[in-house]
Amino acid sequence: MQRRGKMKRRSKDEIQRLPLTFTWKGFVFKQIKRHGKAAMYEQILDGKRVAIEVVRFKVKEPDAYHETKWEMYPGQSSWGRRGKTFMPHLQMKKAEEQYNRWKR
Repeated sequence: MQRRGKMKRRSKDEIQRLPLTFTWKGFVFKQIKRHGKAAMYEQILDGKRVAIEVVRFKVKEPDAYHETKWEMYPGQSSWGRRGKTFMPHLQMKKAEEQYNRWKR
């Protein structure tokens, strides 16, 4: 495999951030906004927005798979404390309020 350009070496203190867009279990997640460890993502299925997720990232230490610290989207066990789902057409105001609380 041939690589183009030089790879940037990351320092141990640098944090590998989650991408602005990613796919998980058939859903596409696109970041709407972010402040610090708080972010708002739209959840898309078949090209339609089905939900808004407001999350607080957890920063994990380097491990066998990551050379630097890295952000982790909240898992099922921490949902409700570190992540919340809102229906976009009904609860956008509540999603904004939750985001504003967590971005402080």
